[in-house]
Amino acid sequence: MNKPRFALLLLLASSWLGVAGHPALAAQLVPLGFEEEMYADVFANPPAVAAQPDGSSVVAWDDDTSSVFEGTIPYAHFRPGQGPEDSNAGWGWLESPAGVPDVDAVTAGQQGYDVIWHTRPEYEEEGAPTRFYRGHLNLRGVPVGKPVRLGGTGTEWVWQVRGNGFMAGWPLPGKHGLVARRLAASGQPTGSELRLNSRPVDHLAGVSVVGLADSSFVAVWLGAALGVPEERSCAPAGSLLRASPWGPTSTSIRSPWGCSTCPPGPPSRSPPLPVEASPSPG
Repeated sequence: MNKPRFALLLLLASSWLGVAGHPALAAQLVPLGFEEEMYADVFANPPAVAAQPDGSSVVAWDDDTSSVFEGTIPYAHFRPGQGPEDSNAGWGWLESPAGVPDVDAVTAGQQGYDVIWHTRPEYEEEGAPTRFYRGHLNLRGVPVGKPVRLGGTGTEWVWQVRGNGFMAGWPLPGKHGLVARRLAASGQPTGSELRLNSRPVDHLAGVSVVGLADSSFVAVWLGAALGVPEERSCAPAGSLLRASPWGPTSTSIRSPWGCSTCPPGPPSRSPPLPVEASPSPG
């Protein structure tokens, strides 16, 4: 092939990719406003954010001043096109019924936003159990009702599963297992326990559940292999990263499978598991 024809072929191929390629790859992202500083103490933790289809959003975070000394979670609600510099932005605080709140997530739904947090003991309450709460904001970013406790004693994880409400999970150390239960609107467990793992797992370090478009969900967990003592669970060779898909009726679709072809690393030093789903089913 001569050079002119080869150049023409490249030009046509590039044009076709620009037209037929994935829209997200062709989009040109531009900033909508200037970067602005939001209120936070020097010890602020990473924020959580959720957005509605119209472009409105809520950002929530916890910091040393408002969370530790006041037991509150600061948040900001922005209408479409607004930013932190806008004087009409909705700034507010959610008050935790107990403990020092740490924000876990903000989710957006048709009725507004849900801010989910867990508590850690205050300095004078060492040994107090961890509690999970949900605070609801309407579409205008205004709190509705009082925070609802999610799960009960022993709950170590809470997830909002798209199309299926909330779920709570906890480990079963004596049975080398991981279980979950759905939560009623009151926040209390309802229905039967779901044993998420079919193979033994110990020293669970992180668990994540993500809902899919058809109301099914996938559970992913990181832990240690059976028989590995806790003091050696940090060794990569003893760690496990596995996943299990579940149908809309909470029935297991297939046996859990390994997510990595090499050891995932020390469980006790790993951050929370970030898991997301595509907009389409599956």
